[in-house]
Amino acid sequence: MIGEEFKEEGSLSLNEVYEILSKRKEGSELSYEQKMTLEYVEKFKIPEAKFKKIKSDLEAMELSSNLINKLLELDPKNSEVIKYAAASNHVTLEEDQINKILSEFKSV
Repeated sequence: MIGEEFKEEGSLSLNEVYEILSKRKEGSELSYEQKMTLEYVEKFKIPEAKFKKIKSDLEAMELSSNLINKLLELDPKNSEVIKYAAASNHVTLEEDQINKILSEFKSV
């Protein structure tokens, strides 16, 4: 097998991928795929302070980690994007939850 064995399965946010690949880059040369991924996440990750605040607030709302990561990736500016993210994760959100999520992204 190439690489390391899986330690756990789950989704990561772009910021978390950036952190992992940045650390690997310091220790050794990245593969082509890792280099391309690092370039991508450097373009689209959100500022660290905003990431930490929003992730913490969304976790307090007891949303799944997959939905939280999708929302962080999309950085929604309207309720339709939040509804899309929820639907793609097979989650139904109430209108007040959608408004609260939207206000979290707009407040930071």
